[in-house]
Amino acid sequence: MTDSALQATALPIMPATTPATGKDYPVGVFTSVFTGDELFLADHIIQGKKILPGMAYLEITRAAVACSVPISDKHMIVLSDSVFVKALLVSEKCTLDVTVYPGANGEFGVEVSTAQGVHFQSKAYIRDRKEQIADSSFSTHLDIAALAERCPTAGPTKQQFYAIFKKRGVELGASHRGVETIKLGKDCALATISLPGSNARGMDLDPGMLDSIIQSGFALASNPEANVVPFAVKKTKVFGPLTDVMTVFIEKTDDGFDYTVADESGEVKVIINGFVTREIDLTSQQDQLVYYKPEWQEEIPVNDEKDNKNITVIPGQADYASLVKTIFTASQQLIQNKTEQHLIEVQLPADKAAWQGIIAQLKTISLEYPKISYRLKVGDKAVKLDYRLLDLANAPVYKWQDNKTILITGGLGGLGMLFAQDIAETSKNSTLILVGRSELSADKKTFIAQLEGLGAKVIYAQCDIAQQSEVETLIALHPQITGIIHGSGLIADNLISKKILAEIDRVLAPKVNGLEYLDHASAGLKLDYFIALSSIAGTLGNAGQTDYAAANGYMDSYIQNRALQVTHQQRYGKSISINWPIWESAGMQIDEATRQNLLQVFKIKPLPSAFGLTALKQIMASDHSQLVVLFGNKKAIGTLFDKSSTTFENAKPKVAATSKKALHVETSKLAREILQEVRMQAAEHLKLKVNQLDDTADWAVFGFDSI
Repeated sequence: MTDSALQATALPIMPATTPATGKDYPVGVFTSVFTGDELFLADHIIQGKKILPGMAYLEITRAAVACSVPISDKHMIVLSDSVFVKALLVSEKCTLDVTVYPGANGEFGVEVSTAQGVHFQSKAYIRDRKEQIADSSFSTHLDIAALAERCPTAGPTKQQFYAIFKKRGVELGASHRGVETIKLGKDCALATISLPGSNARGMDLDPGMLDSIIQSGFALASNPEANVVPFAVKKTKVFGPLTDVMTVFIEKTDDGFDYTVADESGEVKVIINGFVTREIDLTSQQDQLVYYKPEWQEEIPVNDEKDNKNITVIPGQADYASLVKTIFTASQQLIQNKTEQHLIEVQLPADKAAWQGIIAQLKTISLEYPKISYRLKVGDKAVKLDYRLLDLANAPVYKWQDNKTILITGGLGGLGMLFAQDIAETSKNSTLILVGRSELSADKKTFIAQLEGLGAKVIYAQCDIAQQSEVETLIALHPQITGIIHGSGLIADNLISKKILAEIDRVLAPKVNGLEYLDHASAGLKLDYFIALSSIAGTLGNAGQTDYAAANGYMDSYIQNRALQVTHQQRYGKSISINWPIWESAGMQIDEATRQNLLQVFKIKPLPSAFGLTALKQIMASDHSQLVVLFGNKKAIGTLFDKSSTTFENAKPKVAATSKKALHVETSKLAREILQEVRMQAAEHLKLKVNQLDDTADWAVFGFDSI
């Protein structure tokens, strides 16, 4: 299809549209680039954001189908089961893709997407024009005078009407303010829409005109001030292009709002049936800081362990490292044996609170090999981690105090350097003790000189934090320390099936032994704070990081115990553990594949350094001793914490067939298997990855109905 053909069908809403060539399937592929300066974006601001009008998708879909297949004058396009999946926020240049897929009997499927995901889906049909007119509840003309008698009551004036939109945070420019008059009746309304010049923009369904038409229905809404966006349209029939002045008859039905749109002479141009909206919080779609608080809860077993033969019980060990390695060895053997539905139960002594962090290793095992589930017992109680969403958007931010001495382990690593620079820039006469194992390189010396240029006194201490004697000497040399930030760490990423024990020792050393040595050596210091830089792997687990997850989990639980010691005056200073995601800064660049994996699997984006520093200081100013920090779409991130964990109910117990507990377990297992199959098929249909689907959401947003 040539560009001239596109111009003939008038698709200026997609100025860069180019169809695919040489493809039998799909029948049409189109691409547009939006900058945000387009009229339909510049004049459509919701909660301060440029949002592509929902009605624009109807014109995009109509035009894409018209560009994909020949349509005679005897036929027309009918859109059906249109679903507005996700609002498109245009804050910078973005590419919009439109794909038309063929179906049977003149049916097409249309999908509109960007890098943000799928935004709109609809069916489209090529139908005989006369048959559609005959099937309509109206003739080809509206009896405007008769409808005016059905709607005798004057509605809001234009000024009053758009004042309601402004109150909702909807700022509409002239091209989207077309409602002139509204008259009201019983569950119906008659409106006049006028937008001079809209027809000249070359679209059959000008977004501003169609948006104004839909707006008029809000006069019948039960709560006109609700913050809503289009959700679905059952059917859209396009008999002809909209003109500059339109008359609209709106009816409120059980299925939503029905619109019949005619020109000044009463000739029907468009019929929309079953238009429904949904409330939306656009702030949840913006990339933002998201905080979750991990909380330990008692977990009630659903089966009797003595009836369960597919179980490995691991009791408490001599030390935490031995526990980690024992669990690793057991899980590695099970994976190599390709075990079926096995449970690992770890039993911790009640006095080893810091060892609860082992749950991160257990989660990692289940992530790598889902047929292994887990149970964690402390004393005689099974425990689990739950997560509570916190709102710190308007929380106070800690300010680095002047004349303080702060020790930072890993001080010349990515985070250590960021924190050191922020302290030097925002405080006076600070002393920074930066701790590392290696000798100073030329670039590190340059960085230290920059800190000194900002007014900080910098001491570089070469010390292996995993060696107790070196840590004790370090602290003894600097009794003036007022704050400690422990950021030392190592990784040796490998799947359990390939990992060796020696890697585990290296990874645990700085975060387990190093943390203990630092805490014990500084126990008598009057600290303001003691901060452990943990990882989300320490609370959620992470495939390939069984040892790293265990190490960070230990830090989290250890800091919780330290906070209790502070209340008993056995330690000083606020105790904080922060589960960080991957950061994005000059010293911590990640590749595009990693970036996409974070977004698709974990629903998160790399944490920009400015947001990360804000998060650090908000947590320091709060009363919380442990928080998980994430960055990205708040709603999508929530799916990480809404899904149930792979705990002991997955194990296959050997009990009588009539047992209710057995029935519960088997039914739960079957439900998960069915859900996974449905997710796989739905993902294939939607052209998404399986892990991009939130199975806790209302699947109607993906275009599925109750059938």
